[in-house]
Amino acid sequence: MELPTRGGPPLERMAATAIFDPVRDRLVLYGGVQWYQQYAFDEAWALSFADSSWSLLVIDGTRPLPRHSHAAAYDPVRDRMIVHG
Repeated sequence: MELPTRGGPPLERMAATAIFDPVRDRLVLYGGVQWYQQYAFDEAWALSFADSSWSLLVIDGTRPLPRHSHAAAYDPVRDRMIVHG
């Protein structure tokens, strides 16, 4: 099933991670790579389930290096996405 969305979606990518953010009712997507250029991303995008819109997120603190094929989890105690690998 395809979900129609608003806003500029992130560029297509593979080997990214996504977590569900229950506090803000959204999906958060991080990293990934463009398969045809092998360009890794260091950006985070959010898909709001309230209005089906994409937005580029500002990353607090030190920005992680671009990566793909990593792991991620939602930390409910500190309300954050943890990225490893």
